[in-house]
Amino acid sequence: MSPTLFFAALLPPEFCSRLEPRLRALREIDQRIRTVRAEGLHVTLQFLGRVHPDLVPELLEVGGSVAGRHAAFSLEMGGLGHFGPGDRPTVIWLGVGQGSRELAELNRALAVKLTEARLPCDRRRFRPHCTLARVSGELAPGGRTGVKGLTGLLEHVALEPLEVKEIHLMESVPVAGEPNRHISRGAMALG
Repeated sequence: MSPTLFFAALLPPEFCSRLEPRLRALREIDQRIRTVRAEGLHVTLQFLGRVHPDLVPELLEVGGSVAGRHAAFSLEMGGLGHFGPGDRPTVIWLGVGQGSRELAELNRALAVKLTEARLPCDRRRFRPHCTLARVSGELAPGGRTGVKGLTGLLEHVALEPLEVKEIHLMESVPVAGEPNRHISRGAMALG
């Protein structure tokens, strides 16, 4: 079976470990909230979907070409949000402040190069964010109240700017009964 691949900016391990207790608190709101692994937190730049393994070298070449033309930058995470209506969220995410423009530029540059190379490309509107959890089904009334009150979830977590110095070609590996693992198939330095 072909792997599911995507380009991403990874969040540093120390930042991810500080969010682990908040992910645990999020899981406790409702059993339908499935959080991601803290060690896999990232901002997706281009979701490619299932891609034949033979295309990985070409994808790494495209990613390297794009990364080499963009400078390293600061990324500031903060603010919680969700996709889907307020009473039925489908994804709960951490937003991006500083660095949004640079992420959007990387997204566009990857889209252009992937299209030129006739490789898979996500053409949906880019909204930079870090997925914290997915919600399967309708939340119980208590869960809806908990999700609406998420703003306090990140209190007392230092969210200082993070340095983005590389992008990665990532593979999403399913794990039975657990969140997917994300493994890097290659890092490409910015600048």
